[in-house]
Amino acid sequence: MGARLGRLGEPAPLLMFGGAMLAPAVMSPSGADQRLRVVVQHDLGGRYDAEGASVIAPYALGAAAVVSYGASLLWEDCAKSALASRATAAMGVSIVIVSALKLAVGRSYLAGYVPPGRDRTAVDRSTMFTPFSQLGAWPSGHAAVTFAFAAVVREQFAGRALVVRYLGYALAGGVAFGMAYGDHHWASDLLSGALIGEGVGRAFGASTASTSSVALVPMGQGLAVTGAF
Repeated sequence: MGARLGRLGEPAPLLMFGGAMLAPAVMSPSGADQRLRVVVQHDLGGRYDAEGASVIAPYALGAAAVVSYGASLLWEDCAKSALASRATAAMGVSIVIVSALKLAVGRSYLAGYVPPGRDRTAVDRSTMFTPFSQLGAWPSGHAAVTFAFAAVVREQFAGRALVVRYLGYALAGGVAFGMAYGDHHWASDLLSGALIGEGVGRAFGASTASTSSVALVPMGQGLAVTGAF
């Protein structure tokens, strides 16, 4: 676990985390979040809580990973154990990171209760942030968990056919779209969640041996940059 956590300090994951931080800073004040919401809800036929599959998918995926890990240990299947353990760890770490950010930022969800017949998109709440007051909308945990799983599958199935390696992204993309279609998340919530999940999944899915010559390593009093220069 320590080696995999260390990989989060490599350049690629750090760039993804940086992009995740920038997404709401750019898309919220520019109005892009609200405009995309209106497009999905008005032009693409979206509606609040349109379907339940995308809502429950990450929970089902996490439960399946845990069960698969237990079964693989019971049957002493090393290959399946490696995939299931890394997927479980990546999804768990993603949730921890996302939950901390949700609390720290406290972004408002798209709308509270709206009476039947009223337009949910009439009020733009994308710029409303109340730090440390709630587990807010940003970033999307659904996107983070499913993209973390997809990235682990991609890394673990290196050398396999592309359709096998990237099949997880079809699920992750479907869940992210379902969150937007059901009016649960702003677009920047989903983009940030996807980048966080991708960064964590990339770190946990690959070999525990670092592939980068430079990394940030946690130290007693902060972070240290290590590697060959």
